[in-house]
Amino acid sequence: MAEKINGIFLTRRKHTSGSLVTTFLTDEEGLKSFYFRGGEKKSATLYPLAEGNVIYSPNRRMDLLPMSGFENLHADNFVYDPRRGAIAFFITELLMKCTTENNPDAALYERTSALREALNNEDRVALLPLHALVLLMDPLGIRIAVDREEHSGQVLDIKDGVIRAGIESDKTPGGRTINWLADQLTEAASSVVLSREESNQLLRLLLHYYAEHFPGVHKMKSLEVLHETMN
Repeated sequence: MAEKINGIFLTRRKHTSGSLVTTFLTDEEGLKSFYFRGGEKKSATLYPLAEGNVIYSPNRRMDLLPMSGFENLHADNFVYDPRRGAIAFFITELLMKCTTENNPDAALYERTSALREALNNEDRVALLPLHALVLLMDPLGIRIAVDREEHSGQVLDIKDGVIRAGIESDKTPGGRTINWLADQLTEAASSVVLSREESNQLLRLLLHYYAEHFPGVHKMKSLEVLHETMN
């Protein structure tokens, strides 16, 4: 008998003629892959961060559970915007590089779902990749600590993962981007408005920080597409 599980679509790859191997972030079992026979003809609703019900047949003898369909639960509008679509692709690739199979995490699922919603409604599109990197830190276990009372003289110690007082260097960058980041991490009201150049600079810095913990982040295929569509 077919069963359903809530999932957020991340990626797919061709397997045999017309069939796909699909990967979802599920609410109950974490990252999980399925074998979708004839999936190429049924994949109209499978776009990055699509959230809905994965219909599958439980089979303990198979590593890849047979999937028969996907019921999308939301009428997402971000798929019609190239910039928002590129950000969704970026987020799904990041999750694929930072998560492992069958490791459920309710907070990770909830925050990924929140990012899907932000892609539909947030007006400040240019900041969405940065917000994604900040929002996913906690459930991925790499949250940057903030040890500060004021902006002056604060730097990001990339190795130790802390914003603290210090001297700026290649390994401890400071300035307006770090002030903005500290405000986001502490949920403080921020007067810092990042320029496009500063946003790109902070994006590269945070990806470097992520790569300290998840080496696969060093090679993000979606990054070039993201830059092309956002700049």
